[in-house]
Amino acid sequence: MERYLMIYMQLSKSGQIAQKTLLAIPVHFSFVNLDEFVIMPNHLHAIIILERPDTDHLPIYRVSGGTTKSKNPMLYKNLSTIVRWYKGRVTFEVHKFDRQFAWQARFYEQIIRNEKRLQLTREYIVSNSQNWQKS
Repeated sequence: MERYLMIYMQLSKSGQIAQKTLLAIPVHFSFVNLDEFVIMPNHLHAIIILERPDTDHLPIYRVSGGTTKSKNPMLYKNLSTIVRWYKGRVTFEVHKFDRQFAWQARFYEQIIRNEKRLQLTREYIVSNSQNWQKS
């Protein structure tokens, strides 16, 4: 069920890393599918689908790691874990050539509960990129 928006804007080197890393999310998190997304010059929009039972904090690994043991936030299957991994990977790669790169501290999420909202969100993502190109 993978859907990707093909953007006809030239991505910067940082944008290429952001896109490549976004596409790698399902490889690193088997419970994730990507839907529509767009990488913009200063932000991104993505629909990330979590394919798992509706239970709180399912551990990804059986064995806790590091000094934080089971308190390690990277051990759980949730959106925060995915975003933390994504921002960390992109930052690591971009800092190789741009030490000034930084993310905003937080991210905005919205739960999409039905097909109508999913379609409206997809349309927003497409129109956001088209509106950016016009400005």
